Amino acid sequence: MAIKVKKAQSGLGIAPKMYESKITNLTKYPSDQLVTMNFKVTAELRRAYKKYALEKDKSMVDILKESFDLYREKNL
Repeated sequence: MAIKVKKAQSGLGIAPKMYESKITNLTKYPSDQLVTMNFKVTAELRRAYKKYALEKDKSMVDILKESFDLYREKNL
């Protein structure tokens, strides 16, 4: 019985189309579009944050926004 081996892709792959727009770190997003923020927290903080959001029936994003607004009010 012969074993089929998948041929490795050579080169860099397929080039993007000329008309496709590329998002770079210089691209401005619409102000209402959600974008990713990456940072790490402890598992305990994440669990407590998620639990609090569920208890208040709010999204974690909404709580983060409210928290940041309050922080800015108090610290400016």
